[in-house]
Amino acid sequence: MRHLIPIFIAILAVTASNAAVRTVSNNAAIPAQYTNLQTAINESAAGDTVYVSWSATSYGNVTLTKRIVMIGDGYNGGLSGKAAQIAEMIYSQTDNTTNCSGSFISGFKISTVRSGLTNGDPSIDDMIFTRCWITSNLYFYNTSNIAHNLHENWYFKDCILSQSAGANNSGNRFLGVSNVLFSNCVFINNFQNSGNAITFRNCNFFSFTSTLFFNCENMTLENCIFYDATPQGLANSVFNNCLTFSTNNDVIPYGSNTGSNNLVNENPMFINYIASFDLLDDIRLDDNSPAKTAGTDGTELGVFGGSKPMPDLSGEPNLPYIKSLIILNSEVGKDGSLKFKVEAQNNE
Repeated sequence: MRHLIPIFIAILAVTASNAAVRTVSNNAAIPAQYTNLQTAINESAAGDTVYVSWSATSYGNVTLTKRIVMIGDGYNGGLSGKAAQIAEMIYSQTDNTTNCSGSFISGFKISTVRSGLTNGDPSIDDMIFTRCWITSNLYFYNTSNIAHNLHENWYFKDCILSQSAGANNSGNRFLGVSNVLFSNCVFINNFQNSGNAITFRNCNFFSFTSTLFFNCENMTLENCIFYDATPQGLANSVFNNCLTFSTNNDVIPYGSNTGSNNLVNENPMFINYIASFDLLDDIRLDDNSPAKTAGTDGTELGVFGGSKPMPDLSGEPNLPYIKSLIILNSEVGKDGSLKFKVEAQNNE
């Protein structure tokens, strides 16, 4: 995939008519239109696409103020340790009519995601993150300002996430965020301060043996696996077809929560996992696992179940890659035309 992306981008640049395509690389070995990611974003119009190469050097902090498609090479570079890295991603606005609602972000290793809004600014909605690793914090508010807005309709797919916070404190848990779906994601820390319609579907929770949720309610958890991660701290929530193992309290549901068809204190039988989640772990299920066909849809529990399982732990974006490129004319015509035949395959 790495060697074919430049060809694919060149074809996109020729054929795209409704949006511009820009390329970014601060890796001297991989040429691109820009070396600075924020500059490429600033010079993009709403709806444009920015492709970002892997690099050993972070692209630093970026602020999104318009709807944009931003695609990196992955959070683990095909398991080679090479990633498209961002320090802090700030979702924000240019004014009260233009913001980054509707953006699509895929294939990045990001330290922190947070709001750049202040009191009175409109919410930012309909954000999509796929195949990203948020290594430090996901905040649905501005960490430097206690005021925040109710962001709605966010979607996270095939991501790895550390600590997440729906609001900036316990009293504001019904602010911050509403109607969020985490699908086929890995969590390696806790979730705090949220009370508005968050769904976890086919997610794996690891490495947080103390209370996993703090001041949270109104959540739905389906087809999830809790391994060394205690699923306590929730109220008025639903656990359906989930599995718990090796936690401080395996019992689900509990208290004011409801649910059914859960597997309590059952070993999911990962192929190779000992403790403390690592990208080199093999968290696929053994064929004899009790979670193999225990999902609400009859597929397996965890990130490799559901209608669209997580493909792997590389974080590579779901882009088609070119299998063959055949030049059909032996030389460029007088009109400057070049005929070619391309065969591609989806990266699933």
